[in-house]
Amino acid sequence: MPKAKAGTLKEKIDRTKKKLAEGKEKMDRVRARALKKRLKRAQRSRRTILAAEARMKAKAAKSKAKKDAEEKKAEEKKEEAAPATP
Repeated sequence: MPKAKAGTLKEKIDRTKKKLAEGKEKMDRVRARALKKRLKRAQRSRRTILAAEARMKAKAAKSKAKKDAEEKKAEEKKEEAAPATP
């Protein structure tokens, strides 16, 4: 099963909230409880996905900065190693 994206979970959360808001009085208690549980699970899952995406972004930025720093050091070494000809 492919992992859900935060956007699709947001849509699912919105639909579930709408169902609860519109039909809570008409619904039997078991159905309302099931919808509340589904809503909470989807919200928790969305928060987890958003946190994971933030960690991945931070990790990518950190590795990019490290790579840039290494390239800069390599360029400086090349410049120092090259003899200066007047």
